[in-house]
Amino acid sequence: MAQLGKEGRSNNKVGSIKATQAFLDYANNADTSAFSDKQLEQHNRQIDIAAKNLIKFQNEAINVINNPNKSIEEKENAKAEISELEKIMDEEKELAKQNTDQNDKIFGIEKSIAYIIIGFFIILIILFIYKKIKK
Repeated sequence: MAQLGKEGRSNNKVGSIKATQAFLDYANNADTSAFSDKQLEQHNRQIDIAAKNLIKFQNEAINVINNPNKSIEEKENAKAEISELEKIMDEEKELAKQNTDQNDKIFGIEKSIAYIIIGFFIILIILFIYKKIKK
């Protein structure tokens, strides 16, 4: 991230990139298994926004590289910025994979197995109530 602070980069942009990275670091460590569907949807929407911001920053850096009026130093800074952004994007991809894996689990077990277990206990409760009523 040190390259991002070099001449020609705005402080606002550097702050936005650092904030995006901080959010992704937080999201990487968030336990989403206890989230409601609405909370999980909001969490994933925030991750999507962060990813779009990174792509926007990367496109701006590519424009600097492709601009013939920019100095060699500015182009080198933009290349370093792209490298840093790609690292952050790789973290984001890993986060998305982890969230997908967590979404397929209930209490740490696969959803399909959890539904079978829950169904089994519901049937046992119904049978127990039926036997009590029948007596």
